[in-house]
Amino acid sequence: MSFQVGSTVVFMVDRHRRYSFYQGETGIIKGFIDREGNIEIYIDSWDRTHNFDQDVLKNLRVVSGDEAAQLKAKVPRKGSTVVLMEDRHKARALYQGETGIVQGVHSDGDFDIYMDSWDCSFKCGRDILKILRVVSGDEAEKLKAKVPRKGSKVVFHTASADGKIQPGYTGTIKYFDSDGNPQIHIDIRGEVLNCARSILQKLKTLDGETMSFQVGSTVVFMVDRHRRYSFYQGETGIIKGFIDREGNIEIYIDSWDRTHNFDQDVLKNLRVVSGDEAAQLKAKVPRKGSTVVLMEDRHKARALYQGETGIVQGVHSDGDFDIYMDSWDCSFKCGRDILKILRVVSGDEAEKLKAKVPRKGSKVVFHTASADGKIQPGYTGTIQYFDSDGNPQIHIDIRGEVLNCARSILQKLKIDVELEEKRREEKRKEEERRVAAERAAESQRQQVIINCTL
Repeated sequence: MSFQVGSTVVFMVDRHRRYSFYQGETGIIKGFIDREGNIEIYIDSWDRTHNFDQDVLKNLRVVSGDEAAQLKAKVPRKGSTVVLMEDRHKARALYQGETGIVQGVHSDGDFDIYMDSWDCSFKCGRDILKILRVVSGDEAEKLKAKVPRKGSKVVFHTASADGKIQPGYTGTIKYFDSDGNPQIHIDIRGEVLNCARSILQKLKTLDGETMSFQVGSTVVFMVDRHRRYSFYQGETGIIKGFIDREGNIEIYIDSWDRTHNFDQDVLKNLRVVSGDEAAQLKAKVPRKGSTVVLMEDRHKARALYQGETGIVQGVHSDGDFDIYMDSWDCSFKCGRDILKILRVVSGDEAEKLKAKVPRKGSKVVFHTASADGKIQPGYTGTIQYFDSDGNPQIHIDIRGEVLNCARSILQKLKIDVELEEKRREEKRKEEERRVAAERAAESQRQQVIINCTL
């Protein structure tokens, strides 16, 4: 296509003379000024006509139809919604992803742009064209929604240089000062911080599903944390308050049944939860009164085996647990790391698991021989009691004697279901007889009172 009056043209390269024009800019040839071929071109981004010497044609290409429409739609002009494609550090810092609206164009080609994050307009050099992209429709709305502005709820993904803000902190932008620096109310600190504009690169706007760290928030540990005390993945708690201006935090820990003070970097290990998720996670945390089952063997001062059950009696100030173990028929102190191999159970599941645990009075059957050969597979017996080391004293039916067995024998036997069921049935009937006798006695007493009255 040839250059004619009315042709749509696009700059193929940047052109810097008295004024600058940039690759991708479009315009329309309006006419020819003189016989030397100097040309008058309406420039879309300027919204006005400029006179060019004829060598401008070396920088131009004629376009038409859909291509022309597509290229013209990409050129920022008055009314265009634009997004920055990279950071710009001049009189005012602007960051990749920021959006705005072109308000107008000066006679020198500079732009007045209303920047969403600043909530005001200012003049930008014409070279900003090189890092702007025109957006519209749903894309524009989505991009604008991501831009922090006055009133935005934000979450930080990087710590501030002074350490007052840590990853995971949330807040609300109160306003921007005349230099574009945001004043942000930090939720977890309960105060407004005057932040440098560069903080915008360390945060993002919150969507509706993101929850912030605030007083009253339920939180869960995402990883183990070992400092003065240990806290384990999956433990839950509630943020109770803030201790000082450095952002140190007071958190009630469910498993401890008490409040602890944490430095602010604990937030890196925490996640806010709510509703059903919070209830489900809290229900999994062993605490005073919980029925628990061991998920694997534990060999420390006392040997405990997978499947053993117990009840948490209390928690010490150092976080260790007092657990009543069903098989031992007594309580003892367990290191806090036992949390990693405990599972909370309740209801029918708890009853079924507890029924499988050998304890004082249990009828048992052996499925493996003992090391000394005194017990063979199929032998049955009754656990008489456990000594202070947890070793069971078992009456072996076929031998007619009580053997002092090592605790490890528990792995070679199981509850004799039939005998155990008979024992439970006998206990149930005995209880029914006791209750019936008490009722009969009470009825007889009442009858005597009535007879005396008459």
